[in-house]
Amino acid sequence: MPPPQRGAVAPDLAAEFPGLGLWWVAVDVAPRAREDGRARLRRLSDDYRPRDALSPGGRPAAHDAARVFARQVGLDPDGAGLRPDAVARESALAGHLVSRGPVADALLAVAVTSGVTLAAVDARGVTGSPGLRASAAGETVGGLPLPPGTLVVADDRRALARLFADPPHDLRPRRARGVVLWAVEVPGAPPWETEEAVWQAGRFLAGD
Repeated sequence: MPPPQRGAVAPDLAAEFPGLGLWWVAVDVAPRAREDGRARLRRLSDDYRPRDALSPGGRPAAHDAARVFARQVGLDPDGAGLRPDAVARESALAGHLVSRGPVADALLAVAVTSGVTLAAVDARGVTGSPGLRASAAGETVGGLPLPPGTLVVADDRRALARLFADPPHDLRPRRARGVVLWAVEVPGAPPWETEEAVWQAGRFLAGD
């Protein structure tokens, strides 16, 4: 598996938010990733406590920093798409961590252990390297218009997803062999954790 790479951050965003970044990696999904992912979630479910994960004292530092940054850019942290929060709410109802396939399971496992929100797209839908910028007038994601200035993950051709949000359905991996994973590095987060989270998710999928 190749090492994670830093994505470009638009100069205006880099100036306004020092420490903002993006890490990404492209990987091929190993045939055994599905069964490995299910087994990993079963092990994690034994010790996972949703109530702790939702409490300020129980959240990892990376997740707390993401919630602070969400507020800073005008997002409601509880509705911004931060994966650890969604996982905690779902698992509280289900009584366990829910498996949804190799890619989703890798992102879930990393969110639980690190507090980092990751996203994944079919590699065939990405042109060039993902990065961070503000949307331009008239841009869309998944056919829906974006208000100008919305923070997005974008490749060399188009916006791929809103900040922290899942990509639109047409980009999500289904039976794709190749995927691109990314995570946003937010100001105040431990500087190494975002890169480590992307690397770990990539390893889970590549079977390394």
